[in-house]
Amino acid sequence: MNPLRTVLLIARRDFMERLRSRAFQISTGISLLLVIGVIVAPTLFGDVVGLSATVGVVGEDPAALVAALEEIAPPGATIDGTTFPDEAAARAALEDGTVDLVVTDDAILATSDTPSSFLAAATSVVAAQRVAERAAELGLTPQEAADLLAATDVPVERIDGDGGPDLAAQGIAFFASVIMFIAIVTYGQWILLGVVEEKANRVVELVLGAVLPRRLLAGKIIGIGALGILQLLIVGVVGFGTAVAVGATGVPTVIGTIAGSVILWFLLGYALYATAYAAAGSLVSRTEEAQNAAFPLTMIVMIPYLIAVTALTGGSELLRYVSYVPLWSPIAMPVRMAAGDAAPWEVALTLVLTVATIYVFVRVGGRIYEANILRTGAKGSLRAALRSLRD
Repeated sequence: MNPLRTVLLIARRDFMERLRSRAFQISTGISLLLVIGVIVAPTLFGDVVGLSATVGVVGEDPAALVAALEEIAPPGATIDGTTFPDEAAARAALEDGTVDLVVTDDAILATSDTPSSFLAAATSVVAAQRVAERAAELGLTPQEAADLLAATDVPVERIDGDGGPDLAAQGIAFFASVIMFIAIVTYGQWILLGVVEEKANRVVELVLGAVLPRRLLAGKIIGIGALGILQLLIVGVVGFGTAVAVGATGVPTVIGTIAGSVILWFLLGYALYATAYAAAGSLVSRTEEAQNAAFPLTMIVMIPYLIAVTALTGGSELLRYVSYVPLWSPIAMPVRMAAGDAAPWEVALTLVLTVATIYVFVRVGGRIYEANILRTGAKGSLRAALRSLRD
């Protein structure tokens, strides 16, 4: 039989078998719930959280403004005030995230991250204060002050900066770390379990009578990998549709930006670990030993996942260095890219290092698989398998 057709037949068999499994259905359902929750939550709670903010005033005491804002703020919100000597200092504070909004003599300065509800409240308060000041200066009656209020126009200027956290980007970055960890571990373990099951029930002995070991392994990796891509596409489409349906500002753009990178890094991470999981499965002969064989690889994948989650909540320079390690790049780098924290040269460097590592893993893991797939009896050791490569 044609080698390509052989590989594709094996891939189709593994694809359909896993597609019908409850494990695939459950993992897809959990992933869908996660992405829907990440997208919907900021739209429900983002503005309430945003009302707990810091407001600055140029050249004046912010106490009166803070007191007025606290009167109309929701229960539990906290508003702090600070004074700036000039507008340049105020703009710098906005851009680095020290304050969320600044009132100057001529305008209200805000960033693209300033919640609209907070900006609207500040605008109305400032307008009312300035009308009262003008009325007092001119000796106007209350009715004349009301007429003046109707004609008051306070210009608003938004300044794009890196001040506050982008809830959409943070949410998608968190989801990227979760889905990459789940996908790599799940599909890697499926490969390992498939190898062990075929070895335990002696099916592999019949298959290898007609198929070379490397073609059997290639078909299994391609079939399960294709299922992984299908799952990511399902989750991505549902996530995009949810963002559009709830009107989550910026979320569709964020999803579109990182969707390609998540799929790319999944393919690289899957290619990196698939052969390793297959090699680990070939070292054992019973399904009871499968989890023990998968444990070391799962722990390796878990390290960047835990660091990524910690970095999203509190910030961590460690995530930057972890993303350079080829074994951990497929999980750490998509998170940094989603959060906008990865320079192009860093992405290019990690891509090159990861591809080089994949080549080494395929060569070494493939030879371990071929050497041990028909071995039965006592559990083989990784040291013995590596030593056999020199023979």
